[in-house]
Amino acid sequence: MKKRILVVDDDPSVRESLKKILEDSGYQVAVGADGEEAEAQLDETDLLILDMNMPRRDGWDVLGRVSSRNPLLPVIVVTGMMDQLDTTIIPGVSALLKKPVEATVILKTIETVLAEPVEERLRRTANSQETAPWARINSWRNVERPATPPRPAPRLGGKL
Repeated sequence: MKKRILVVDDDPSVRESLKKILEDSGYQVAVGADGEEAEAQLDETDLLILDMNMPRRDGWDVLGRVSSRNPLLPVIVVTGMMDQLDTTIIPGVSALLKKPVEATVILKTIETVLAEPVEERLRRTANSQETAPWARINSWRNVERPATPPRPAPRLGGKL
């Protein structure tokens, strides 16, 4: 039986290129443009490929839902915002790849992730939920900003 992979990315070209690569490699593929579309398809999925920065429901929201509904679902995060992610605090993620990703890299990563023993996923999931509860995780778009702008620095020799 073919493994079913759900690709969730707001960029249609990324979704379609990944879909073609995966279908050509023998996988059954479903796609979604954001977290709302992903949630409707999570239960029939063997592996999730997820972008983090999307409109409406972003990747963080999807990860939170996966954590509560199917914590053993393997997740590969593929993002162009790699420098803004702290990879040590992403519970439930099996692999993290930077866009653009080559076909050979994504296919090898999928093969490796799907071959991971369930016991290893259980251990990783339990450890990540203990060390990084979902309530503490915020995406880079939720960075706190000061209520008032900072005062300009005084000129040299000037008064505050």
